[in-house]
Amino acid sequence: VQASLSGVALSGAVFGAANTLGFGISAATGSHLHLDLIGTGAFVVNAAVSIARCKQGSPQKTLPLRTLVTAACVGAWGTRLASFLFYRVLQTKHDARLDEMLSTTGGAAQFWFLSFLWGWLVALPQSLLTGAPRAAVPPLGIVGKAW
Repeated sequence: VQASLSGVALSGAVFGAANTLGFGISAATGSHLHLDLIGTGAFVVNAAVSIARCKQGSPQKTLPLRTLVTAACVGAWGTRLASFLFYRVLQTKHDARLDEMLSTTGGAAQFWFLSFLWGWLVALPQSLLTGAPRAAVPPLGIVGKAW
């Protein structure tokens, strides 16, 4: 349980740092072209950091397949989505979805705090998985289900 919680704490630190950076950019520049890049990109960073931490704490040379596949899927999804959304906003030069909320520093702080909570909660299953001791993660079943 303690190892899983440390994975959750690490995930919180990654999302906290990413969203603090995003807020800093928003507050300093008034721009919000970076929202999707940082918000979604944090999932990629979190997956990479959690795998690195998992490898560091594992006496075995290989990590469980489920841990690797989960991190790879999260990384691929995050890279694809962040790339597309950032490309789109660079083409349009403006993202009007959140103009009203991001027009004040308080609104930007609220947005980035909610982005932190959203990211941390959505990443929770992957964070718990990579933080779990190896014995707590049963092998994949024949059809890909955990039994």
